[in-house]
Amino acid sequence: MAAVTPSSLDASADADFLPAVILETKITPVLYLAVPRPSADPSARTAREALAASRSPVPALRALVRELTGDKPALREIVLSQGYLYAGSPALARALSSELELKDLFDEPVVFLQRGGRVMRLARGEDGYTDEGGARAKLLLNDRVAADEASLGRPLHLGLEDVRLATGAQRVLPRTVGDGAAVVELVMPDGFSAQALVALDGTATAVSCVAADPETFARERDKAARFWKRHAEVMAAALRMVEERLDFDEPKDEAEDVQEDGELRQEWAKAYYAGKRTFLYREVEYAVFDRKGRAAPPEVCIDFFFDVWERASGNWFRPRGSRPGRTAGPLDFSRLVGLVRRHIPSVLEWAARPGSPLLRYDIPAADQRPLRDREGLARALARHAGQIREGDALVIHGLREEDEEEHYHAVLVLATDPLTGMPMVVADNAGHPRIRSLASAMASAPRRSVKHRIRLDPGWLEEQEGLNAKGE
Repeated sequence: MAAVTPSSLDASADADFLPAVILETKITPVLYLAVPRPSADPSARTAREALAASRSPVPALRALVRELTGDKPALREIVLSQGYLYAGSPALARALSSELELKDLFDEPVVFLQRGGRVMRLARGEDGYTDEGGARAKLLLNDRVAADEASLGRPLHLGLEDVRLATGAQRVLPRTVGDGAAVVELVMPDGFSAQALVALDGTATAVSCVAADPETFARERDKAARFWKRHAEVMAAALRMVEERLDFDEPKDEAEDVQEDGELRQEWAKAYYAGKRTFLYREVEYAVFDRKGRAAPPEVCIDFFFDVWERASGNWFRPRGSRPGRTAGPLDFSRLVGLVRRHIPSVLEWAARPGSPLLRYDIPAADQRPLRDREGLARALARHAGQIREGDALVIHGLREEDEEEHYHAVLVLATDPLTGMPMVVADNAGHPRIRSLASAMASAPRRSVKHRIRLDPGWLEEQEGLNAKGE
């Protein structure tokens, strides 16, 4: 068996490839057993090489899509490699994943998409393809697509999400790769690790065996299951925030030279607990509830992750028509003595105290790279990926161009890449709650960098859950 490279995409690719791509776009996490080959057709190969060599692959790809809008099989020959949306450079990978849609590649009434170990049947509609649940289908890097299921053929990859689901691992690190199988190191959310043999089972990826004491591994898998159950609740709470579009806490008539972020929530709370439907701030009226009667507290960015953590535990404001107050849940950060939860520097200081239920990790100064140094930032985050996992909050800090002043921002990590550990999907409130890439969340101030990570202490969290279960 041959040793595997750091990249899951191309044995000849730069080792920085994957982090640089994940920083900006969500991919399907896979471990390639063989590098997907581009088309052997000479004209398709020439067009592919020209696209890869372009200094601006996005406009070049757009032009190609327009040129071949009436010859989609020819476009597929150029942009797909054995059916995979695959690239051997960060720039081309970002272009393919950001610009191509399934409707650019197919006109067939039905197509098949393989994502990891799952094959989905997609139907053509008026505005593109949808899955069996009616949701719009998106093409991600490392997806494999074909007009008929048989054409997908034997996978060239192992699906890392399959391995995660089977074992509870947070990281899946390849050690050796062979024909249809690989030895990987499973790293659980709490840091426990063990090697495992994983292999293709049809289109899926199966875990054949784990090199660990069965009882020990069973305990670790149970702990991991509790972690992922909690995180599923965090994901659900974040999605509810996005759907409800909670406003950012900034007055509508704020003067340009005045900073009043954070003032509205206390006025909202007074109105909410008084049973009112609106409140006034400097003669401007604001709603206490949204159109569906759901409580709509304004949020600054740090409110977002505290609100999500509390809401995921069951602690949230009751809707209109109910008695004002919060539903019962074990997490209530207002009870923590000394925590000023709406001021990021104070939260960071509080998290640094011994015994704090918030665990703080500081990115070393040399690795606090700004977004405008995208590849440097990606490499730095990859070096510290072992300190970042789902459910963590990342604190971003630095100069903002529009006022040349230091500003903080905070995001919540919703998904990490199992191979690199890079934050793959984050959620934040910078106007309204959104789910996006880390680069997108940092784009408004590209001179800022990720400086800190804040995590809920797992032991403290289990203690709060236990007290709640007892009714204390």
